[in-house]
Amino acid sequence: MAISHRTNRLKIKGSPSVEKLQNDRYKLTITCSTMNSRDDWYSSNKARIFPDFGSLESAEMSIDGLAPRTGEAYTDMRLTEVESGNRSPRDGSDYIVILTYETLGSAFVQVKDDTIDLELNGLRRVSRTSIAQAGTDIPTDDKDIGVDFIDHQIDAETAVRCFLSSYKIDDTDSYREFERTYIQAGELSRDIRSVGRGVQQTTHQFLVTEGSTTGDIISRDTDNFLGLKRITVSVIARPDGATLTNADGSAKLSYSEQKLVPFTFPGVVDLQNEAGHVFPAVRSPVEAKIEADIYTYYQTSSSIVAGDFTTQSALGLWNPSDWCQKISTISSGGNNPAYFNAQGLRGCRTRQSFSLSGDLNDLTLADVVNGGSFEYSTVGRTFATNELFLEETTEVDQGKSVFRQVVDYTLDITDRYSTVGGAFVFTLASEAKGQFTFEVRWTGSQWKLTGTNVIFDQQPSISGANQFVYSAAANGGQGAFTASYTNQTSTSSFSFTASNGGDNPSDATWGTGVTATATSNTEEYGATSSSSATFSGNSIAANFSFIEGRAIEQGSVGKIRISGGPPNPLGKVYTLDVQLEKAFTKVDGADVYRKTIVVATCTPA
Repeated sequence: MAISHRTNRLKIKGSPSVEKLQNDRYKLTITCSTMNSRDDWYSSNKARIFPDFGSLESAEMSIDGLAPRTGEAYTDMRLTEVESGNRSPRDGSDYIVILTYETLGSAFVQVKDDTIDLELNGLRRVSRTSIAQAGTDIPTDDKDIGVDFIDHQIDAETAVRCFLSSYKIDDTDSYREFERTYIQAGELSRDIRSVGRGVQQTTHQFLVTEGSTTGDIISRDTDNFLGLKRITVSVIARPDGATLTNADGSAKLSYSEQKLVPFTFPGVVDLQNEAGHVFPAVRSPVEAKIEADIYTYYQTSSSIVAGDFTTQSALGLWNPSDWCQKISTISSGGNNPAYFNAQGLRGCRTRQSFSLSGDLNDLTLADVVNGGSFEYSTVGRTFATNELFLEETTEVDQGKSVFRQVVDYTLDITDRYSTVGGAFVFTLASEAKGQFTFEVRWTGSQWKLTGTNVIFDQQPSISGANQFVYSAAANGGQGAFTASYTNQTSTSSFSFTASNGGDNPSDATWGTGVTATATSNTEEYGATSSSSATFSGNSIAANFSFIEGRAIEQGSVGKIRISGGPPNPLGKVYTLDVQLEKAFTKVDGADVYRKTIVVATCTPA
C-alpha cells in the first residue's frame, strides 16, 4: 500500500533520503508520484502537487491534505526546493515530484564551522555563514561594521578580537542565509625607507584601531579597507627607533659622516732682521683639503645658537674677520722726508708667539757645544740676538706646546778660482747658509730654551798653489781673495732652563734683564743708523739699518710693526659651517629643523 505525503495526491516512491547537517540540522529529500500524471502539472492543478516554499514538512496541503504519521515529522523541516518531471522508462516512466527540506528554525545557526585565513599580514580573517527560516531578523549585535566583533579562538590559544568588516544576506521564500566576514584588528602593513641624513620614515597601516608607533608622527590618514577603518600613520625617527629630538625639543645628534672639504690656511707674516735689513717675510695662503666631520642634529628651535660653534670640542667658528696689518715708519733725517706706510695683508696672519728680550747674551748657558751662544755672523758682521719671537707650534711635549723661532741667514758667499796652464778657471758662487733654531719646551717641571746653529757650506777647503777663493765675508765684510779657505760647515748649540715653572713660558723667570712677554700676534722692530766713530779709545764701525729696503739715515729712527689676523688653525679643531633648515612638520603643527654642523681638525689631508 502506497504512503502519501502531505496530501493524498502525492505518493512516496521508495524511501526518502536524509542527510545530517552541522548544528543538529537535517536535509530531507522525498520523491513522490502524482495521482494524475497527465494533467497534475497544469497551472490550474499546481496546488495539488507543489507545496509552498518554507512550509513545514508536517503541514497538510490545501487540497486533499494529509497529516503526518506519528514520529514522521522533523522539527522545523521546511521546504527549500521542488522539482518535477517524468522518470526514465527504466524507472517506470512515472511523473514524479521531488521535495527537498532543510531544518530552518527561527534563530540563526551556522551552516558550517568558520573559514579562517591569515593572508592579511598575519591578521586573522574569519568567514562565517548562518541560516534560519525566511524573515528571521538579523541579530542587532552582528551588523554594525567596524563596531561589532567576535573574540575568536582556535584550540587553546588566547582569543583574538576580530571586527565585522562585511556581511551579505541571501533571502528566499524558504530561508534567510547570513554570511559575514570578521578581520582581526592590528597592523596591516609596514613600509620602511631611509630618507637620508640619519632619518628613517616608517608608514604603518592599522585596521580599526591605531597601534603604537615610535618617532614623530608627520601624517595620519583614514580610509576604508575591506569594510573596516584603515588608519595610515607615517612617523620619522632614527634607524634605531629613537626620536629625532630630545624630549624638550633640544638638538639631538642623529647622523655623522666624514668628507674632504676645501680649507684655506692663512698666509703667515713675520719680521726678519738680516744684517740690519728688517722686512716682513710673507708666506702666501695655502688652499688645501681637510677631513671634516659633518654632524646632523634635529631640533624644534629655529635658531642657531653660540653653543653650536663649540660643539664636538671645537674652539669656535672659523670665520676670520681680521687680517694682518703692517705699519712702517722712518722719521725724517738730513734731506730725507719722513716715511710712513700702512698696509693690510688680506688672507694673512701674524704669528702667535711669545717673546724673550733683553740681556739674552748675559744668560749663563748650559750644554754648550762648539761655543754655542746667541751670536751669529752674516757676511763678515756679527750679531748678538737680543730679542726672540717664538711661535707656538702644533707640537706638544710633556703635555704642553712647543715654541720655536727659526732664523735663516747667509754666513758667506764665495767664488773659487783655479789656474790651469796659465789660464783662470772660475767656479760659480757658493753660499754658506746658516739656520739658527731657537726652541722652548716643557721638561715636565721647567721651561727650557735651546739654541742650535747649523751651518752648511758647499765650498770645499783649499790650500796650495793654483787655487784661491774670493770671500765676501773677508775683511769685515768688504770682501777679499785668500789662498786658503776652510769649509765652514758646523753645528753649535746651547741651552738655558728657566725657573719657577708656570703654565706658559711667559710665566717663568728667565734671568736678570730678560723680559718674557705673553703670547700675542704682534711683532715689532726698531732700528737706527750710525757712522763709524771712536769712543773711549775703541773704534766703532759704521752701522746702517734698513726697513723694507729704505735706508735709515743717521739721526733718524725707523720702526716696523705687524699685528692682527686670526690664530694659527693648523692642528686645531674648528667649526667650519652651521646650516639650519626646516625638515618636516609634525601632525600637531610643530616644526622640526635639521641642523648641519661641519667640524674639522685643520690638518691637510
